[in-house]
Amino acid sequence: MKKPLIVLIGGPSGGGKGATIERLIKKYPRVFTKMPSTTTRTMREGEEHGVDYYYITIPEFHQKLESGDIFEYTELFGNFYGMSHETINKKIYKEKIVLKDSDYLGVAALREHGYNVLSIYLDVPKDEVEKRLRHRGETEESIARRLLGYQTYVDNTHYYDYMIPNCDLDECVERVYGLIIQQR
Repeated sequence: MKKPLIVLIGGPSGGGKGATIERLIKKYPRVFTKMPSTTTRTMREGEEHGVDYYYITIPEFHQKLESGDIFEYTELFGNFYGMSHETINKKIYKEKIVLKDSDYLGVAALREHGYNVLSIYLDVPKDEVEKRLRHRGETEESIARRLLGYQTYVDNTHYYDYMIPNCDLDECVERVYGLIIQQR
């Protein structure tokens, strides 16, 4: 039996990962579901536990890390974000294709743990990323910090199976959808 497919969408902050995932789910709700990460950050207005993220405390996060449930994680701006075997197992057997935003470390970790992964990098020029971050209302400090990380994403595109330009969201969504269906 072929293992269920997990599609990882990567790219820099402001690259359109979340927008692409949300649009795919909205347009093809019978095909896709989102796999939330586990995080220690506080829930923002409009977010929902188990949909956007699984929100837990720092001690709970460390307990899941020590038990091996969380097998890949990162710390961003004082908060932990991680991938959990338990979450993946809840999502991948729902007869839908699982979508997740992920950096190159997440791509490598899922492959290392034997999951069936298709990884797609959304390529966006740095000046466009800056424009999007400003449009989102990010602070100057946040924009500067996120733009510093831009080159790290570019330097690690070789971890991804495909690279798609993302200057037009609708076109990007259709290209991503086409790649996924081709791999299915």
